[in-house]
Amino acid sequence: MSVALKDLDVRVVRPVKMGELRLKDLDDSVTPQKVQTAVATSGDYSVINVRVGDIRRSPTALGTVWVRCPLVSVRKLAAAKHVVVGWVSARVDYLTSMPLQCFRCIEYGHVRSMCQGTVDRSTLCYACGKPGHRASQCTDPHRCLLCLDKGCKADHRMGSKKCTPPKVRPGASSVEVTKRGKKGRPAVTSVPSQGTQSQARAKRQRKPAKGGKDKMGQPRLRAPTSSAIVLTIQSKGAEGGLTYVKALTEARHKVDLASLGITSALGFRQAVTGARMLEVPGEDSGPKADALAEKLRELFDEDILRVTRPVKCAELRVAGLDDSVTETDVVEAIA
Repeated sequence: MSVALKDLDVRVVRPVKMGELRLKDLDDSVTPQKVQTAVATSGDYSVINVRVGDIRRSPTALGTVWVRCPLVSVRKLAAAKHVVVGWVSARVDYLTSMPLQCFRCIEYGHVRSMCQGTVDRSTLCYACGKPGHRASQCTDPHRCLLCLDKGCKADHRMGSKKCTPPKVRPGASSVEVTKRGKKGRPAVTSVPSQGTQSQARAKRQRKPAKGGKDKMGQPRLRAPTSSAIVLTIQSKGAEGGLTYVKALTEARHKVDLASLGITSALGFRQAVTGARMLEVPGEDSGPKADALAEKLRELFDEDILRVTRPVKCAELRVAGLDDSVTETDVVEAIA
């Protein structure tokens, strides 16, 4: 129809039911365009049908982004719980539909054209309630205007799970607080019998303590399920304008993970020191992580970007040694 009606002033559209997602744990090099391409590829849809918001960075440098795409893709990605964006595997959260909200008074249940409220809050920030900026750029503490005007606790963002302003019935002279749940149903409490208490006590005794211990009380040693690579920008690199965004972007363009035997998406975290940490998944990931670390060392000088391979360690106590054993002998024997 678009071809047949191209000479006329007619727009032909194909409406599709949409849904919303939130992607988490994005690394510094990820852009909204890369998220759009990854979601479209995973959902077998065109990038035209995928809308992506601005990537927001938490204090831990992990990125979070809002995505709107066809509902078929939403269900597929939500079931998978992860989507590969660049090198990393991003977590996927399905967002439930938002209630009908007026953009004038910010109350729920109607739209702007049907608003009968006397207060115009359209110029205020949804997060802190102050004018002059949008909620996406807000850095002030959260404050809910709806709960504040009705005398409720307001130390939260409007529309969040903590936001439960009292509902006002039309024509009512006072505010009626409507509690969730069914009315008239008393809470039923039951006292467990002596036999039930004994069974529960025995079950707790059989349950291993936190930290994972065997029957003899010794901690169970498990092989690491991933291998880490830590990237730390040195002072010389920072003075030269190097950032983790530039470093990770260059690494992703110049290093082929498949050639190193890495076929799964990497994990991404920020260390306590602010350094970036890449995690290669798999119990046999040690040699693969070593190869990736070596490739990264070839790209960046050590005085600009330091690449290290931390290894998870444990402690032992060796007993029954004779008088002639030295520290060197123990090290050589264990190695």
